[in-house]
Amino acid sequence: MPQLPLFALYVVSALVSVAVAGLAWQRRRATPAAPALAATMASLAWWSACWSLAHLPLPLEVQSRATEVGFVGVVGTVASAFCMCRSVADRGWRPGRRTYALLAVEPALALSAVATNDLHRLFVRQWHEGDPAELHTWLGPLFLAHTAYSYSVLAVGLVLLARSWLQAPGVQRRQVSSLLVASVVPIVGNAASLVASHDGRSADHTPLFFTVTGVVAWWALTRQGLMQLVPVARGQVVETMSDAVLVVDAQGLVLDLNPAGRAMLRTLRPHGPVDVVGLPAAEVVSPAVMAPVAGRERRELLEPRPGLHLDLRISLLLDGRGAEAGRVVVTRDVSEEHARHAELAEAHRRLREQLEVIEGLRAELAEEVERDSLTGLHNRRHLERALDAALEGGGPVAVLVVDVDHFKAVNDTHGHPAGDAVLRGLAQDLVEGARAGDTVARWGGEEFVLVLPGAAAAQAVRRGERLRRQCARRVHVLGGTPVRVTASVGVAASPGAGATAAALLDAADRALYAAKAGGRDRVVDAAALVAA
Repeated sequence: MPQLPLFALYVVSALVSVAVAGLAWQRRRATPAAPALAATMASLAWWSACWSLAHLPLPLEVQSRATEVGFVGVVGTVASAFCMCRSVADRGWRPGRRTYALLAVEPALALSAVATNDLHRLFVRQWHEGDPAELHTWLGPLFLAHTAYSYSVLAVGLVLLARSWLQAPGVQRRQVSSLLVASVVPIVGNAASLVASHDGRSADHTPLFFTVTGVVAWWALTRQGLMQLVPVARGQVVETMSDAVLVVDAQGLVLDLNPAGRAMLRTLRPHGPVDVVGLPAAEVVSPAVMAPVAGRERRELLEPRPGLHLDLRISLLLDGRGAEAGRVVVTRDVSEEHARHAELAEAHRRLREQLEVIEGLRAELAEEVERDSLTGLHNRRHLERALDAALEGGGPVAVLVVDVDHFKAVNDTHGHPAGDAVLRGLAQDLVEGARAGDTVARWGGEEFVLVLPGAAAAQAVRRGERLRRQCARRVHVLGGTPVRVTASVGVAASPGAGATAAALLDAADRALYAAKAGGRDRVVDAAALVAA
């Protein structure tokens, strides 16, 4: 064949391959095999462009180098074509790193052999002969090994396609059939070229055949059966959905429904009409179906009868002008989920009640831990915390230490139960004389402590006097005998008597001892001791 027409064919092949590669790449997200087809056609474009130079009257060195560089497209075409066949046969398959690594082994060896061909001449040997000079090619053993490998890879791809053809439904089978027939074209063409090139004069036109295959593959993957396949698949999905699907027109009439929808309507209306197409959806299902929809979608939870809970998702269908053309109502029976939710809510309520009981018991236990069992007053632990908190407030704080006079004599004369009764009576007097915010605690034995936040020394002394008089007025009946008991009070106020809890308690304790030493039944201010 004349060289210039062949050059033109290879250029056309390269341009067509580039165009198909671009189109395939644009469809990479929609068609699983599109990326592999794009890679195949890009490789073909490079192959055809390089080998087109072999059909121009150029020096042998230029033609040879162009042929060698073109082998990048050869090995890329074979590997990409295999990936395309695999993607068509298994739409969920995606090449991983291991696949890329395995497919790159032979191309790397083949390209190394091509790059070093001048040293060993075992891949190809080319020369000019005749008048006019024609390019002759001798195919070496490494080239034949590369060809055998390429045929093997393509044969595996064809086997995968053939197996996919046997398992595919009718629409997809037409697509796979087109790919199988198109894949045979370059194989037959390449075999014919190899047979015809035994004398070294015939050129290899395999890239032209592969270009035909790529165009057919593009047509099969993106056009043949595509429009028929999508509605079929969509229809199968809707028909097999477990959710009820109802289509309503703009007038509110039922246009279509799937089997799950018919089953649900029989549950809702056991004695209703069998065929509901053309009937008002508001009557067939619920008025909620035709209620206004804000935006494009609305959710509604219905309980058409006790125990039956339905989740309705109503989506608007709009026409080209944005007006409502209909509605799609997807209904799901969520009765089991609702029952589980109700059980969980009830369990949560019971748990909350139990937690409240536990919290109450915990509070009671904490209160008991901080209470004196005999008098019911706070104990020493609580008193210390209360005094620290009052001092942290920054204002004046007074402490009163109250001690029963001659308590040992009460116990010795009337017995310990009588002594306990005296302590309880004194505790009652102290509580009755306390203000809001005061803390009354039993310090130990017959000794009591009051914390008076905000009270200065003079005010605390007056409070102590009132408490002393109140204690002296109380008559305790011990074993039928009326007994009066007095108390001594030591007073200490911050900041004069001390700024810490320990300092205040120590000062009030010293004032108490001074009251005892002074004859008992009296109140002594710690400040008076310092002045003395």
